[in-house]
Amino acid sequence: MEGMSDDAGDLRSEALAEAWRQIDDLVDEIAKLSRTALPAVEFYTELLDRVVCGMAAVGGIVWTRTLDGPLHPTCKNGPVPDGLAAGSDGPTSHIRLLETVLQSGKSRDAPPYSGHGEGDQGANPTEFHLILAPWTVDGVPAGVIEIFQRAGASPGAVRGYLHLLEVLGELVADFHRTHQLHNFRQQASESEQIRLFAERVHGSVELRDAAYAVVNEGRRLVGCDRLSVLIRRGVGYRLAAVSGVDTVDRRANITRRLEGLSVAVATTDKPLWYPEATENRSPEVDEIVDACLGESQARAIAVLPLKALESGDDVRQPCPIGVLIAEQFHGTFDGRSRRLLVAMCSPSAQAIRNALEIERIPLMRFVWRHRRLLHARPLRTTALAVLLLLVALIVLAVFPVDFTIEARGELQPVRLRDVFAVTDGVVKDLRVEHGEQVEAGQVLLLLRKPELDLEFKRVWG
Repeated sequence: MEGMSDDAGDLRSEALAEAWRQIDDLVDEIAKLSRTALPAVEFYTELLDRVVCGMAAVGGIVWTRTLDGPLHPTCKNGPVPDGLAAGSDGPTSHIRLLETVLQSGKSRDAPPYSGHGEGDQGANPTEFHLILAPWTVDGVPAGVIEIFQRAGASPGAVRGYLHLLEVLGELVADFHRTHQLHNFRQQASESEQIRLFAERVHGSVELRDAAYAVVNEGRRLVGCDRLSVLIRRGVGYRLAAVSGVDTVDRRANITRRLEGLSVAVATTDKPLWYPEATENRSPEVDEIVDACLGESQARAIAVLPLKALESGDDVRQPCPIGVLIAEQFHGTFDGRSRRLLVAMCSPSAQAIRNALEIERIPLMRFVWRHRRLLHARPLRTTALAVLLLLVALIVLAVFPVDFTIEARGELQPVRLRDVFAVTDGVVKDLRVEHGEQVEAGQVLLLLRKPELDLEFKRVWG
């Protein structure tokens, strides 16, 4: 009997050691997940799958809250217990129990059908033993992990469950801190990229250069397949630049499609994201989008109106100064692409607006192109040359000077006539000299015609 007791004790020790190894492995897996950049919902799903499997539980829920809002279930594992069905008092008392645990900041268990009649502390309306553990982020209560465990667990096992969930709650808090740090770094990186983008698009006041800077720098920033910018001309919009090409084909079908789409979106004054948010668009806009996609073969398209701030004011222009069109031939726009597209609209609109204003000023384009001459190092020499040029222009304007031009020419009479004989003949007598002045009716020369002489002789014969 003593040998059998020793064997049973060894088996229990081995089983306990194996259980602790599984718990350590579970904690290590969750710790690795907490250091990744997974989305929150995916992290909660992985967490619940591992915890429910490791604790041999029925299911679980991860409850979260945003700011001061109420708790809501973000992720579930397994079926929802009958006591939490809608239309009964169970969900309300259950939520009060979760709020109590969250505000206390300490883990807690709730036996089946316990807590009724204890005031506002909440209750467990289910047949399962609830294991609850909250977590906080930077001292702010953020959520609760709830596990549905079968009834009948020993007090030691319940304490082990609570301790495990406390550790997991700390790992969830670490995940959120890591996630926040990653978001802060990403926001800082995107802000720096937008700042560099703004510097590059404002590098020239030439409208064409500014437009091509917007599309080429913007395409590298966002990572889309093609980016186009259209500028308002009268009541329509004209395609000004397309990324990856030097000139725009005005006769291409895609050019007309993009210009028509720009007018439709600028009229609504709201960004267009395709294929998302199709229920908020009119059938006419959908028809234009389908025609444009059919011509360009793109799978996703984003159309954003460009509005610049008015001079000396914080009010944006009522009508978009231009339109930015981004296209994806493979896949759709992710969250980063959307944020960057929205962020680049303001500097793009301001650069185009500055270029349009410069274009309206006479001679400003000439001054801009020759600005290096004005900012050269020998500024005194440049100023002296300009001053001498101005003095010369003033002298020429005030003191007129004779302007003589020498050239060879030939005098011609005022009235020049060509003289012709009425019939053919041989000149018998020339009665004038070359260049001699004559009068009307004067005989100039005598003609002799042999045929006429023969005719006279025949007649007189």
